[in-house]
Amino acid sequence: MAEDMIIRNLAQSTIDAYTYHARRFAAFIAKPLGRATVEDVRTFQLYLIQQKKVAYSTFNQAVCALRFLYQDRCREQLEAVEGWRLGEPSADSSKEAFAQSPDQVCEHCGSDRIELVQDTPKPSWAEIFWREDDRCPGWYADRQRESHRRLWTESNGTDFYDWYLETQVESAEGIERKPIAMVQLPLAGFTGDFGYPQSYLVDSI
Repeated sequence: MAEDMIIRNLAQSTIDAYTYHARRFAAFIAKPLGRATVEDVRTFQLYLIQQKKVAYSTFNQAVCALRFLYQDRCREQLEAVEGWRLGEPSADSSKEAFAQSPDQVCEHCGSDRIELVQDTPKPSWAEIFWREDDRCPGWYADRQRESHRRLWTESNGTDFYDWYLETQVESAEGIERKPIAMVQLPLAGFTGDFGYPQSYLVDSI
Protein backbone atom coordinates (compact mmCIF):
# COMPACT_ATOMS: atom_id res chain seq x y z
CA MET A 1 0.00 0.00 0.00
CA ALA A 2 2.78 2.43 0.92
CA GLU A 3 4.68 1.59 -2.29
CA ASP A 4 1.59 2.26 -4.40
CA MET A 5 1.23 5.66 -2.78
CA ILE A 6 4.91 6.45 -3.41
CA ILE A 7 4.45 5.56 -7.09
CA ARG A 8 1.50 7.95 -7.24
CA ASN A 9 3.68 10.70 -5.73
CA LEU A 10 1.57 11.22 -2.62
CA ALA A 11 2.95 13.29 0.23
CA GLN A 12 4.76 11.52 3.05
CA SER A 13 2.24 12.84 5.59
CA THR A 14 -0.58 11.29 3.53
CA ILE A 15 1.28 7.98 3.32
CA ASP A 16 1.81 7.93 7.09
CA ALA A 17 -1.85 8.76 7.78
CA TYR A 18 -3.22 6.13 5.36
CA THR A 19 -0.95 3.35 6.61
CA TYR A 20 -1.83 4.24 10.22
CA HIS A 21 -5.55 3.90 9.54
CA ALA A 22 -5.00 0.67 7.59
CA ARG A 23 -3.14 -0.87 10.56
CA ARG A 24 -5.87 0.39 12.87
CA PHE A 25 -8.54 -1.24 10.69
CA ALA A 26 -6.62 -4.54 10.59
CA ALA A 27 -6.33 -4.56 14.38
CA PHE A 28 -10.06 -3.85 14.69
CA ILE A 29 -11.28 -6.68 12.46
CA ALA A 30 -8.57 -9.08 13.76
CA LYS A 31 -8.07 -10.77 10.38
CA PRO A 32 -6.12 -10.17 7.17
CA LEU A 33 -7.13 -7.10 5.21
CA GLY A 34 -7.75 -9.25 2.14
CA ARG A 35 -10.60 -11.03 3.93
CA ALA A 36 -12.40 -7.89 5.09
CA THR A 37 -16.03 -7.51 4.06
CA VAL A 38 -18.28 -4.52 3.47
CA GLU A 39 -19.85 -5.07 6.87
CA ASP A 40 -16.39 -4.90 8.48
CA VAL A 41 -15.79 -1.49 6.91
CA ARG A 42 -19.20 -0.25 8.03
CA THR A 43 -18.67 -1.52 11.60
CA PHE A 44 -15.25 0.14 11.74
CA GLN A 45 -16.73 3.47 10.66
CA LEU A 46 -19.43 3.26 13.34
CA TYR A 47 -16.73 2.36 15.87
CA LEU A 48 -14.75 5.49 15.03
CA ILE A 49 -17.80 7.77 15.31
CA GLN A 50 -19.76 6.27 18.21
CA GLN A 51 -17.07 4.87 20.50
CA LYS A 52 -13.83 6.66 19.69
CA LYS A 53 -15.66 9.92 18.83
CA VAL A 54 -12.92 11.01 16.47
CA ALA A 55 -13.04 14.34 14.67
CA TYR A 56 -14.56 14.39 11.21
CA SER A 57 -11.18 15.24 9.70
CA THR A 58 -9.74 12.04 11.19
CA PHE A 59 -12.78 10.06 10.09
CA ASN A 60 -12.42 11.33 6.52
CA GLN A 61 -8.76 10.31 6.53
CA ALA A 62 -9.74 6.79 7.59
CA VAL A 63 -12.38 6.54 4.86
CA CYS A 64 -9.91 7.75 2.21
CA ALA A 65 -7.31 5.27 3.43
CA LEU A 66 -9.73 2.33 3.14
CA ARG A 67 -10.89 3.52 -0.27
CA PHE A 68 -7.30 3.67 -1.51
CA LEU A 69 -6.62 0.25 0.02
CA TYR A 70 -9.52 -1.52 -1.67
CA GLN A 71 -9.96 0.39 -4.94
CA ASP A 72 -7.54 -1.86 -6.85
CA ARG A 73 -9.18 -4.94 -5.40
CA CYS A 74 -12.64 -3.71 -6.37
CA ARG A 75 -11.45 -2.90 -9.88
CA GLU A 76 -10.00 -6.41 -10.30
CA GLN A 77 -13.24 -8.01 -9.14
CA LEU A 78 -15.33 -5.84 -11.45
CA GLU A 79 -13.12 -6.61 -14.44
CA ALA A 80 -13.64 -10.31 -13.76
CA VAL A 81 -17.39 -9.89 -14.25
CA GLU A 82 -18.43 -10.66 -17.80
CA GLY A 83 -19.85 -7.71 -19.71
CA TRP A 84 -18.52 -5.10 -17.30
CA ARG A 85 -16.64 -2.16 -18.79
CA LEU A 86 -15.14 0.99 -17.36
CA GLY A 87 -15.41 3.98 -19.65
CA GLU A 88 -17.53 6.84 -20.81
CA PRO A 89 -20.71 6.11 -22.76
CA SER A 90 -20.32 6.35 -26.50
CA ALA A 91 -21.95 8.99 -28.66
CA ASP A 92 -24.29 6.40 -30.18
CA SER A 93 -25.60 5.38 -26.76
CA SER A 94 -26.24 9.03 -25.89
CA LYS A 95 -28.17 9.55 -29.12
CA GLU A 96 -30.24 6.46 -28.39
CA ALA A 97 -31.06 7.76 -24.91
CA PHE A 98 -32.20 11.09 -26.35
CA ALA A 99 -34.22 9.35 -29.03
CA GLN A 100 -36.13 7.43 -26.35
CA SER A 101 -37.14 10.65 -24.55
CA PRO A 102 -37.49 13.44 -27.14
CA ASP A 103 -39.54 15.57 -24.77
CA GLN A 104 -36.43 16.13 -22.63
CA VAL A 105 -34.29 17.43 -25.50
CA CYS A 106 -33.88 21.20 -25.85
CA GLU A 107 -34.78 22.30 -29.36
CA HIS A 108 -32.18 25.08 -29.24
CA CYS A 109 -29.26 22.86 -28.15
CA GLY A 110 -26.26 23.43 -30.39
CA SER A 111 -27.42 26.83 -31.59
CA ASP A 112 -24.89 29.67 -31.82
CA ARG A 113 -27.51 32.20 -30.76
CA ILE A 114 -27.84 30.93 -27.20
CA GLU A 115 -26.87 33.56 -24.65
CA LEU A 116 -26.66 33.28 -20.88
CA VAL A 117 -28.67 36.11 -19.38
CA GLN A 118 -28.34 36.84 -15.67
CA ASP A 119 -31.29 38.92 -14.56
CA THR A 120 -30.43 39.10 -10.87
CA PRO A 121 -26.69 39.16 -10.13
CA LYS A 122 -25.50 37.37 -7.05
CA PRO A 123 -25.22 39.87 -4.17
CA SER A 124 -22.03 40.21 -2.21
CA TRP A 125 -21.78 39.46 1.51
CA ALA A 126 -21.22 43.16 2.17
CA GLU A 127 -24.56 43.96 0.54
CA ILE A 128 -26.46 41.22 2.35
CA PHE A 129 -25.07 42.12 5.78
CA TRP A 130 -25.51 45.88 5.41
CA ARG A 131 -27.82 46.84 8.26
CA GLU A 132 -30.04 49.00 6.03
CA ASP A 133 -30.61 46.20 3.53
CA ASP A 134 -33.89 44.28 3.70
CA ARG A 135 -32.01 41.00 3.33
CA CYS A 136 -29.87 41.64 6.41
CA PRO A 137 -30.88 39.43 9.40
CA GLY A 138 -32.46 41.43 12.17
CA TRP A 139 -30.15 40.11 14.89
CA TYR A 140 -27.05 41.07 12.86
CA ALA A 141 -28.36 44.56 12.11
CA ASP A 142 -29.03 45.13 15.82
CA ARG A 143 -25.53 43.97 16.77
CA GLN A 144 -23.98 46.20 14.10
CA ARG A 145 -25.91 49.25 15.30
CA GLU A 146 -24.94 48.53 18.91
CA SER A 147 -21.29 48.20 17.88
CA HIS A 148 -21.43 51.56 16.11
CA ARG A 149 -23.04 53.16 19.16
CA ARG A 150 -20.28 51.89 21.43
CA LEU A 151 -17.68 53.20 18.98
CA TRP A 152 -19.42 56.59 18.97
CA THR A 153 -19.45 56.71 22.77
CA GLU A 154 -15.74 55.82 23.00
CA SER A 155 -14.74 58.35 20.31
CA ASN A 156 -16.81 61.34 21.46
CA GLY A 157 -16.84 60.80 25.22
CA THR A 158 -20.61 61.03 25.47
CA ASP A 159 -23.35 58.50 25.30
CA PHE A 160 -24.87 58.10 21.87
CA TYR A 161 -28.44 58.07 23.15
CA ASP A 162 -27.93 61.30 25.14
CA TRP A 163 -26.39 63.01 22.11
CA TYR A 164 -29.17 61.79 19.84
CA LEU A 165 -31.92 62.94 22.21
CA GLU A 166 -30.32 66.37 22.70
CA THR A 167 -29.82 66.83 18.96
CA GLN A 168 -33.38 65.89 18.18
CA VAL A 169 -34.77 68.26 20.82
CA GLU A 170 -32.64 71.13 19.51
CA SER A 171 -33.73 70.41 15.96
CA ALA A 172 -37.37 70.36 17.00
CA GLU A 173 -37.04 73.66 18.88
CA GLY A 174 -35.43 75.31 15.86
CA ILE A 175 -38.42 74.63 13.63
CA GLU A 176 -40.82 77.59 13.42
CA ARG A 177 -44.34 76.45 12.98
CA LYS A 178 -46.66 78.69 11.01
CA PRO A 179 -50.21 79.14 12.31
CA ILE A 180 -52.75 77.07 10.46
CA ALA A 181 -55.87 78.92 9.32
CA MET A 182 -58.96 77.20 10.64
CA VAL A 183 -61.65 77.06 7.98
CA GLN A 184 -65.09 75.69 8.86
CA LEU A 185 -67.92 75.59 6.37
CA PRO A 186 -71.33 76.75 7.69
CA LEU A 187 -74.02 74.17 8.14
CA ALA A 188 -77.28 74.48 6.22
CA GLY A 189 -79.66 76.94 7.93
CA PHE A 190 -76.92 78.52 10.02
CA THR A 191 -75.03 81.75 9.36
CA GLY A 192 -72.12 83.20 11.17
CA ASP A 193 -69.41 85.81 10.97
CA PHE A 194 -66.04 84.22 10.29
CA GLY A 195 -64.15 87.53 10.23
CA TYR A 196 -62.82 87.07 6.70
CA PRO A 197 -64.35 87.11 3.19
CA GLN A 198 -66.33 84.03 2.27
CA SER A 199 -66.91 84.73 -1.39
CA TYR A 200 -65.24 81.47 -2.33
CA LEU A 201 -68.16 79.66 -0.71
CA VAL A 202 -70.66 81.23 -3.19
CA ASP A 203 -71.26 79.37 -6.42
CA SER A 204 -70.63 81.43 -9.52
CA ILE A 205 -73.67 81.78 -11.82
